[in-house]
Order: sequence, then C-alpha cells, then structure tokens
Amino acid sequence: MAPLETLAHAGLHIYLLPNDVLWVTPKHAITPALRVFIQQHKLELLNALNAVEWITERSAILEFDADMPRALADAQAWQLWHRRTLH
Repeated sequence: MAPLETLAHAGLHIYLLPNDVLWVTPKHAITPALRVFIQQHKLELLNALNAVEWITERSAILEFDADMPRALADAQAWQLWHRRTLH
C-alpha cells in the first residue's frame, strides 16, 4: 500500500504546506507508530503530494486555456506528468 493510502486508511488527511511541511490531521489519530511511518516516508509523501498538485494545476490550465472537458484535461495532465517523470 502506498504511504498516502496507508494514512487515508488510518483516517488521516495530509496536506502539503510551503517549505515541504506536511500537515496531518486529525492530530488525535496520529499514533506513535503512524508518526514514525510519516517520518520514514516523508520523501514519498512529498513526491506524491507534489505530483497531485502539479497534475491538478495542469488539468485546470488545459480545461480553461484549451477549452477541454474536465475529464479529458485530467487524462491529458496525467499523461504529461507520466512523460515528465520518465525523463
């Protein structure tokens, strides 16, 4: 299971703040084991959240600038991200 999925399965929500700060809520649900998990997987979490942010931004650009339907813009943004990560 990917780190984001593990945290979601535990009922946690994770947000990316400026300067690569991770904000995890609700605080009362973060067990000591989950805190260690987050620390050990911080780079993976940052990469996943940055990818989601990049894809969402590109999708919006395609939707409005290229006048694409949202579903097509989402698919195109995912393809762009995939090609970007391969190089």
